[in-house]
Amino acid sequence: AALIHDNLGAEPHGTLRISAGHTTTAEEIVNAVAAVGQVARTLHPD
Repeated sequence: AALIHDNLGAEPHGTLRISAGHTTTAEEIVNAVAAVGQVARTLHPD
């Protein structure tokens, strides 16, 4: 699986997979999206 990042053009940062299940709450989804946004803004502040 490690080589797929190069084929997808995702090097050098890779990808992120988030899986929600039937017990995942709306609050957990909102928190996950907010956390990903915060990381993205940190990595790409412009």
